[in-house]
Parts: sequence; structure tokens; C-alpha cells
Amino acid sequence: MDIYKQYDLIFSIGGNCAAAHNLRLRGLRKFSLPFDWTYIKDESALYKLADEFENNFKNSLILKNLQELSKEEYSQAHSDKFQYKDLATGYYWVNHFSQKIDNNIKEYTRVKRKFDKRVTRLDNYIKKSKTILLILSTDLSVNIEPCRYLINKLNEKYPNKIFDIKVLSFGCQENITIEEPNIIINHYKRELNLNDFIKTNIEWEFLDTIDYNPILLNSFFNLMIIEPQKRGLAIHVLPSIKTIFYIKIYFIGFRLQFVLGRNKNE
Repeated sequence: MDIYKQYDLIFSIGGNCAAAHNLRLRGLRKFSLPFDWTYIKDESALYKLADEFENNFKNSLILKNLQELSKEEYSQAHSDKFQYKDLATGYYWVNHFSQKIDNNIKEYTRVKRKFDKRVTRLDNYIKKSKTILLILSTDLSVNIEPCRYLINKLNEKYPNKIFDIKVLSFGCQENITIEEPNIIINHYKRELNLNDFIKTNIEWEFLDTIDYNPILLNSFFNLMIIEPQKRGLAIHVLPSIKTIFYIKIYFIGFRLQFVLGRNKNE
């Protein structure tokens, strides 16, 4: 697999926050997508992710399936958040809930709506793209079988696309590369460290060689994006830079959202 080719879409499928951070650091994270800041602790979650693509994520982030983590399981990096495991998908939501969702349907609904919006956005961008790179960063020793399964499910749902997966597995027994067409898995002996999440490391330099030409939907020369929303419209001006200004206006049931810079809330 040639990781240095051109891509129309690059996105993180989670594992931890390192992939989304390193994409953002290099200006490659053009918009928010469902799994940017999610964790997995078992590679079975990748099989479930593949199945969720197939069934349009109907089992993801359902309230009855969210189990709050014990204090021992809590991610200390996000100790100010309430943290949950999705029992149906195996994904951990450690950076999303600002309030406890027990008897707080408003907080759950806020996060679920954001997730659903990002799922729709991802689906739209995949449909418009030809070459697509998925990145997984994790401290699991990921094997090739779940990656094959995910690629196959994606090819079934989105025919005539080219899907590649790049996996960075840290804390492994040895430094090895497992590779076949459309899949590269790098096992690293070293553990994840703080630089993976706030700066960068040499393992992420492959991102510097990628020719990324994203297709921005409803955009005007990549300077403005207009996105229809439920009962409203969102306008993003200069979406590739950090958020400078953000405002929502409600008028007779219609919502107008204007953002100068990237919409950090979406």
C-alpha cells in the first residue's frame, strides 16, 4: 500500500485522541467527524465499527447502552468529563459529556445530536470522495483481520471507492510492520507519550508526505462552507483556521449559525 498517494478524505476512527490531534496539528482535519476523540480498548470494536457502517450507526451511542466508567477506568486526561463506554460498539466516550446523563436527557441529547450530525457529514464526504484514508491510533496490538473486515464492509457500502487503513499500535512486543493492499499496521514497542497528544512524534511524519485534496461540500474555493441543518443553516467562513467568532441566531423556529474559522462545537 502506497501511503504517500493523494487522498480526498482522511479521518480518524479513534483508538485514542492522537490521530485526530496530529491531523489537526498539520491542518489535515478540515471538519469534525464522529470518532475524532473516542477510545477503544479491544480490537473487537473494529468489527463492530464495520457493522455500524453497514447499518448506518443505528446502534451507536444509544442511551441504554452507555455505561459510566468506574473511577479506576476514568481517563485522567479528561477528569473534568463524565465518561462512558458504549456497550453495543465497544467505543469509549471520555471527552464528550460535561454532565452526568443519568436523569439528564438534555445532556445526552446534545451529544447524540452532535454525533448524528457528524455521521451524516462523514457519509456525505465518503460519497463525494474517491480515495479515503482511515487512521487508527491505539495501545492495542492490532491484527490485520479486523482491518480486512472493516475494508470489506466499507467496499460493500460504498462501491467504486479506494479505502486505505493506517494503524499505529503502541506498546507492542516488537517493532514490526504488517502490510497488504490497502492496509498498513505499524507495531511500535514504545508507549504512547504526551507528545503524541499535544505535539507530535516521528511516527506521525507520514502525514507530512500525503497529498491531501479534500472535497469540501457546498464550498466556495475552500473559503466558505454552507451546510443545511435541521431547521436551519450553518455558514462557515475560512473553515481551515481556528475559531475566531461563533454565533447562533434563532428566528421563528429557524436557526442561523455563523462561524468565522473552524466550528469547534461541531
